Amino acid sequence: MRGTNSGDIHNEASHVSASVFIQARDIYGDLVLAPRTLPAVTPQQVPPGVPNFVDRRRERRSLDALLRADAARVALLTGPGGVGKTALAIAWAALRQDAFPDGQLYLNLRGFDRHARPLTPSDALLTLLNGLGLHGDSIPPTLESRIGLFRTLVSHREILIVLDNLRAADQVQSLLPSGPGCRTLLTSRHGLVGLGTAVAIRRVDVPPLDRRSSRSLLAKTVGKRLRPADEQAAQAIITHCAGLPLAVAIIGARARTQPVLGLPGLASEIADRAAVLQALDLGEADLSVRVVFQTSYRGLTPEAARLFRLIGLHVGAEFSAGAAGALAGLSPHAVRPVLAELVDASLVDSPQSGRYRCHDLLQIFALERADDEESVAERAAATGRMLDFYLFMAFRAACLLDPQREPIDVAVPAASWIAGLPASPAEATRWFDENWSSVLTCVTLAADRNRLEHVWKLAWSLADYLDRAGHAQQWVSVQEAALSATEKLGDLSAQAGIHRQLAWAYLSIADFAAAVRHARQAVSISTALADRRAEGHGRHVLGWSLSESGEYGEAMREGQAALAIYEELGVEAAGADALNNLAWYQLRTGAVGPAAENAELALRRYLGLGNSYGEALALDTLAGAETAGARLESAIRRYQRALSIHRDRGDHYYQARVLTHLSEAYRAALMFSDQVDCLRKAAEILRELRHPELADVESMIRATVDAE
Repeated sequence: MRGTNSGDIHNEASHVSASVFIQARDIYGDLVLAPRTLPAVTPQQVPPGVPNFVDRRRERRSLDALLRADAARVALLTGPGGVGKTALAIAWAALRQDAFPDGQLYLNLRGFDRHARPLTPSDALLTLLNGLGLHGDSIPPTLESRIGLFRTLVSHREILIVLDNLRAADQVQSLLPSGPGCRTLLTSRHGLVGLGTAVAIRRVDVPPLDRRSSRSLLAKTVGKRLRPADEQAAQAIITHCAGLPLAVAIIGARARTQPVLGLPGLASEIADRAAVLQALDLGEADLSVRVVFQTSYRGLTPEAARLFRLIGLHVGAEFSAGAAGALAGLSPHAVRPVLAELVDASLVDSPQSGRYRCHDLLQIFALERADDEESVAERAAATGRMLDFYLFMAFRAACLLDPQREPIDVAVPAASWIAGLPASPAEATRWFDENWSSVLTCVTLAADRNRLEHVWKLAWSLADYLDRAGHAQQWVSVQEAALSATEKLGDLSAQAGIHRQLAWAYLSIADFAAAVRHARQAVSISTALADRRAEGHGRHVLGWSLSESGEYGEAMREGQAALAIYEELGVEAAGADALNNLAWYQLRTGAVGPAAENAELALRRYLGLGNSYGEALALDTLAGAETAGARLESAIRRYQRALSIHRDRGDHYYQARVLTHLSEAYRAALMFSDQVDCLRKAAEILRELRHPELADVESMIRATVDAE
């Protein structure tokens, strides 16, 4: 068509084909000419299935939704490198081959290839059109023409198109057909959020394998049934591979080809975190966990790559945005988009809002990158910021759990990355529930780095939570580390406090002799320092330790001495604690009336202080006195109120304790069904906590059931 206005328009034809001639006034866009006759090709390009593919039942069910007429026609499998996205896509395509009578196309888009560029949309379309039987001049030269021709050819076909290993949404936007019978299955390490704005997509996250599936994969890859003698090594391998199918398959292949080393030798090899990635390398790009991770890492922005490296320094696999910000020295506002990039790249997972998790092997890889690319000074600075973050957050949470507790001196970090501080006891408990294992590991890390102040202050901050959550053995361990730190510092006041904490901790594991020993040491140090308040605290825990040892007379004397010191100093909160403990000693010795009076007095003080934890303790003691005095209806009400408080606060161990006491009131009231129900609930909590008192409660259940 030539001319600049309507009067000049005329048609010219050149290179006219005898079979095709088109005349039209206006043509907008490219003209797509499909060949008059199409090759009779039913492509079956999906590669053979992975021979050792296991399970993935849940993910396969999610993909089956593609087959519904009213469902999204595109599915995206996402997950980190080595998690088995391609294997799942190929396995599902093979299982559902009958659903696509017009064939299955497969194309590796090379989004994460070390040695080749990702396929462009034009090159990808050329390969797809080749798969449909078109070659040479039958394929137009421009991208737009290829898009139109491809969509035309598949528009009325029932065909599956598998596009594997894509890196970015623009690689596939032009490859997605619109025909009602077409289905497209994508795999990527990236979330490709932008792709969902153009077309409806069913997203299927591909997680690491569970232990059962990992064991099945290991056995299949080894090529034989695992012997009982290999079971311990197999379980260790499964733990260290953390469900990554590529890692499990590499170990299985090595076990098959290196029988002298065997599973025990391989388990020992990968137990060394510094050597595990080397052990997971068969010398080929696709069979090396490190190389697979590297291809994801090299696509990050500089900011995301730095944060990923520093995550390798974190004290656990799971962390908050605040902890990540502390490592990088970034504010929460600044760190969130960087974390979002890591999540999109499947280098970090976000199991819930504000929480993040790095796969064990990815974190080891991140630490390797940090060691290679960050200076010693920067690594030390990042670790210091992390320790400061966890100490400050744990300290603030601890003060909320017990507002009347005498605080220690903890510096407020000057950096802007402190945010999300808990504001209530329930929020403090929730914060500890999510972070206590990281704080616990910080104690060990601080000791290794000779940050002794951090060691004992972190232990101080953990004490109430570990007590109420029932983590008894960890409570002992962390306080022992704190004692060692205070002794190296020569801080006698801090030592006295840690001896008191150790007494309470040893009481929780029923080591009464150790509890008495540490309590006496606390009293001795405080007396020598002429610290009356600390002496009162020492005598308070000494009284309880003696009572648990059955020495009620001496326990009463120490308890009364503690109460006298508190009254002298006007320390109301501690005085309420001492009154409640005295009531408990009196109850143990049969002095029910005085016990009830002191418990009632303690309860009034706790209520005046707004101390809900103390209120629950006093209600428990008072209900015990009422049970002993046969005032069962009132006792049951008080126990239920105490239980409700502990439940609201998240005090797991004390819920079990009150349930056990409540069962005694139900037994006295001949309400045996309620008694057994309480004991079973208590046992369930203690079982989850792995608490040593579980055996006693289970024995009570058996005795009650047998008596019925």
